[in-house]
Amino acid sequence: MILEPEPLRIKDPELRDLVTSRLPLVEATTGHFTGITLTRLVGVGGMSTVFQADFDPAFRSHDLWERTPRSVAVKIMKPATVMEIQLANASLDDIFKREVIALGRVMERVPPTEFVVGCYGSGLLDVLLGKTPMRLPWLALELVSSGALGVSLTARVEREPEGIDPIRALRLIRGIIHGVRILHEERIIHRDLKPDNVLVVGPVDDETPKLSDCGIARVDGVGTTLAGMTYAYGAPEQILSSPKQRNPLVGVWTDVHALAAVVWFIIGGEDWCRDDNDPEWAAGKRRSLLYANRVHYGFHAEGELFSRIDQVLQRGAASKLPDGAWTVEARKVYERAARMMVTSLFEGVERYPNVDAFAADLLPLLEKVADKWKTRARKEKRAATTLRSPKLAAAEKVTTPILGVAEHPARWSSNAQPSAAPNGPVLAVYQPDGRILALFGSQLVSIIHGEAAVVGVKPDVARLLEKTKWMVRGPIAGFALVGSSHVLLIGRSAEPTLMNLPKPQSGAPLGPIVATVGDGRMFGIITADAENVESDLELWVSENGVSWSEAYEVPLGGTVHAMVNGTSGLFVVGGKRGAAARALQLGHDEICRIMTQRLRKRPPFLVAVAGVGKDCWAAGEDCIVRLDGDSVETEGGLPFGIPVAMALDVVGIPWLMTKDKVLRRHGGGSAAEWIVYHRRSEDKPAFVAIGFTAEGVHVLDAAGNTTLLVPHDIHSFA
Repeated sequence: MILEPEPLRIKDPELRDLVTSRLPLVEATTGHFTGITLTRLVGVGGMSTVFQADFDPAFRSHDLWERTPRSVAVKIMKPATVMEIQLANASLDDIFKREVIALGRVMERVPPTEFVVGCYGSGLLDVLLGKTPMRLPWLALELVSSGALGVSLTARVEREPEGIDPIRALRLIRGIIHGVRILHEERIIHRDLKPDNVLVVGPVDDETPKLSDCGIARVDGVGTTLAGMTYAYGAPEQILSSPKQRNPLVGVWTDVHALAAVVWFIIGGEDWCRDDNDPEWAAGKRRSLLYANRVHYGFHAEGELFSRIDQVLQRGAASKLPDGAWTVEARKVYERAARMMVTSLFEGVERYPNVDAFAADLLPLLEKVADKWKTRARKEKRAATTLRSPKLAAAEKVTTPILGVAEHPARWSSNAQPSAAPNGPVLAVYQPDGRILALFGSQLVSIIHGEAAVVGVKPDVARLLEKTKWMVRGPIAGFALVGSSHVLLIGRSAEPTLMNLPKPQSGAPLGPIVATVGDGRMFGIITADAENVESDLELWVSENGVSWSEAYEVPLGGTVHAMVNGTSGLFVVGGKRGAAARALQLGHDEICRIMTQRLRKRPPFLVAVAGVGKDCWAAGEDCIVRLDGDSVETEGGLPFGIPVAMALDVVGIPWLMTKDKVLRRHGGGSAAEWIVYHRRSEDKPAFVAIGFTAEGVHVLDAAGNTTLLVPHDIHSFA
C-alpha cells in the first residue's frame, strides 16, 4: 500500500500527539505503509518516545523482520535528539542502520535469547514540527509488559524497601550477565547499561531481565547520552570520545564497568554514584557496598562473602583499564589526553578485561550467599525469597469466565511451510515473556507471538531430538530437551550444547533419566535403576548447567510422572504399577515426606503444580488433589479426562489443561472447585502447552496455533 508521503504535522516536541488517532506508520523513503499502526503512548524518554503498535503482516515493510509479531513497541527518536545529532555532523542513517544490523545478528539466533529485547526492524518518519520539516528514525522492538510490578529493573528494585534478597538477586544478575555475554558474542558493545535499560518480565519469583536500548545511543561525542553513557554507570574512557571518531579505548571492558554498577544497584538498592557531582566517583574512587542503604539482611548476614562481593564489584568498576585496552592506536590517539583529563585510567586496581572474567569471580560468591541464606531463612522460619502475591479466584460460580478469546493461526517463516507442522504428540514449553520452544516430531520450532520458525540443527542433534521425552526451561537460560540418556541445552549459546550428565560416586553407570524439572529457578533430573524404573530413584540438581549436586534419594515407591519446584521443596508425583497414585515432598529442610493418606485409591498422578505457599496440586484422570505436607484433599470439578499440564498463573492461581479443555481453580479449602474456562473445537488440534503473561493465558495446540484467553478478572494480573 502506497500512501501520500506528506509529513505529519505535530505540535508536541515529545511526539505525544502521534496517537491522537490510530496512526499508520509510513516509510518516509518509499511512501509505503509499513504494516505498523501506532495505538498507544507507552512513555517518553530522554532521547525517544515509545508507542505500542499493531502490526499487519499483509503489509510488512521489507525493513521489518519476517517474524515481526502482531504487537510491537515503536521507539521514535525525538526532534531534539535529531537536531543534536545534526549539530554534531553525525549521520542518522549510520547510527540506526549499524545497530539494526548488529541486533539483527542477535535475532538470527533461533531461538533468540530471552535476555535481550527483540528488535524487528527500523525506518524513517517525516514530520513537520511547526514549520520545521524533520525526518525521525524509529525502531520496532519487542513489546514488554509487566503490569503493576513495573517494567524496568529500577522500578522493581525501588519496590523493595528491605532490599532484594540473595536468591532473587542471583537470578536477576545471572540473566543480565548472560544478556551482556550474548551481545559481546555478537560483537555488540552496549555502552549504556543501567537499571532503566534493563526491562523485566514475569512475577517476582520468576523474573526475566531483558537488556534494552542496545545501541540506540551509540553515537560517539554527541552529549553524554548520545555518546552511549550515563554518568552514574558509564566508564571513564567514554568521556574521551569525540564526534565522528571511533574511540579505541571503548571495548567489552566498558560494559563490565556498567555491569558492575548495575549489580551494585540490585544489591545496594540505590545508585553507586551519589549524583553527577560526586567528586569521589569522578576521581575513580568507589564507595563500599557494605554501606549502601538498602542491602538485604541476607547479604549482611554473610560478612566475609559480602566483603568479597564488594571487592569484585570494586574491581569490576575500577577506572584503570585492562592492559589489553591500550592498543597502539589507543596510545597514539588518546593516551596524552587521558593522562591530562582522566588520570584515574592509570591508577589503582585494573578492571576485569571481559564479562566472563567478572562473572567467574562474582557468581560463585553470590551462589554461596544464596545457599547460606536459604539455610538461615529455613531456621528462622521466614520466606527465603520474594514470592508473587497469591490471590483466590472468586468462589462463586462464574458464568462467563472468559472476557475474550483471540486465536492466532501459526505463521511459518520461509524456512518451513505450514504443511511442515505435523499433527501428533508435541513437546512445548513457555517462557515468562510468552516465547515458546516446541518439538513437532523431530522438528524443533521457535514460536514468538505466533510467528514460527524451524530451529536448524546438525544431524547429531537431530538424532537426539528423536529421543527427547521432556522439554523444560534450561538452567539459567534457554531450554533443556531431555531424554533417557541426554540433556540438550537450546538457546544458552549460539549452538545447541550437550550437557555432561552426573557421575555417581560409586562409579556405577548412571541409570536412565525418568523425569525432569526446569522452571527458571531450578533444573534437575531423576534417574532410576536400568532394570526397574520404580527403584533406586535419585535426584540430581544443576544450578548452572555445568555441574551437578550430589544425588538425593527419592523414595517414591513407584514410577515418577512429574516433579515441580515449590517454596517448601520439591514435589514428586507418579503411580505404583500403573494403578495407585504416589507423591512425596523433598523439603528444603532436608526432610522427605511421603504422602500415602487417601492416595491408594486414586489414579496415578500425571501432572502437578506447586503453589505460592506450601500447597501443591496433582492430577490424574478425572482427579485433582491438593497436597500440603501429610494432608491430602480432593477438589471438585466436572470430569475432565486425562490431564496434559498444570501451571501457576502470574497471581498464583493454578490451572489445568487437557487435550481439549482449560480449567482454573476457584475458591479455597473444602469449597474449591475447578471450572472450565475454554474448550477446544472438535475440528481443531489438541492442546499441548499453557503459559501466562500479563496479557492473559496462552494455549498452544499440536499444529503450532496459539490462543490467548483473557480471564474475567484480568485486572488481577496487573
